[in-house]
Amino acid sequence: MYHLHLDTLDSHTDYEALVNQYREGNMLQVCFDYVSDFRQAKILRDIFEAICKQYHFWDILTARMTLVIDELNNNAIEYGSRTWDTNTMSVVVEKRDKNIEVCIEVSDSWKGSQHKNASEMNELKQTILKEWFTHHHSIRWRGLFMIIQNIVDDLYFKDTDAWGLIVWVKRSIEL
Repeated sequence: MYHLHLDTLDSHTDYEALVNQYREGNMLQVCFDYVSDFRQAKILRDIFEAICKQYHFWDILTARMTLVIDELNNNAIEYGSRTWDTNTMSVVVEKRDKNIEVCIEVSDSWKGSQHKNASEMNELKQTILKEWFTHHHSIRWRGLFMIIQNIVDDLYFKDTDAWGLIVWVKRSIEL
């Protein structure tokens, strides 16, 4: 897997060329380290849109998957990390015979004021999905689960060895 630091990129970076450089045949595997700062979201979004373009995603799918990227990134920054901590996002895209599988994983530093571990997130997920968003008294965390429920196929949470939280999603796309 290729590993990049977003602070080495800027608004003049050709993201399509960057993505093409890291694509090997039918597979792309890349990991980004980035400062826990909302200004990084635009770069992550632009890179992911370049990935979608490389794999010829239709526009609505690109928009939906970019929303997933935003939600995962925003939650890591807002809840799981302090400003200037390092978060990580990895993206794996693999084209197979008649489908494409997209896996996205985001890890935070677990130092944020509202951090949760994997067990707490799984509990929260079950509660929110069981109540189907009607009895939840807070808007916190609802966006993540609503997006996941409606856009991706799989979601899991895992604690990192360094006390961070990993949020992983997968979407299979039929061609």
